[in-house]
Amino acid sequence: MADDLGYFTWYELITTDVTAAASFYRDVVGWGTTATSTSELPYALFTTGEVPTAGLMELPEAGRKMGARPRWMGYISVRDAHVTADRIRRLGGAVYV
Repeated sequence: MADDLGYFTWYELITTDVTAAASFYRDVVGWGTTATSTSELPYALFTTGEVPTAGLMELPEAGRKMGARPRWMGYISVRDAHVTADRIRRLGGAVYV
């Protein structure tokens, strides 16, 4: 990228029905799933062959109570997170996390 403003590095689907989502993406685009859960976090990977493609997780109940809805979420990588956060604020944006 000419300005190195950032690029997407990972995607996650956060949903209220993990089983239905896994079936949908298997049937529509041919993705498999691999469970990678920990004791604290149920999590799966969508896979293309053996290659991880995206994450899949249940929308936590606490999030639902706060109004969160199922969604795809993209993660963006930047060279310097502090510089980028400062730039976002300077241009009128907000940094939440």
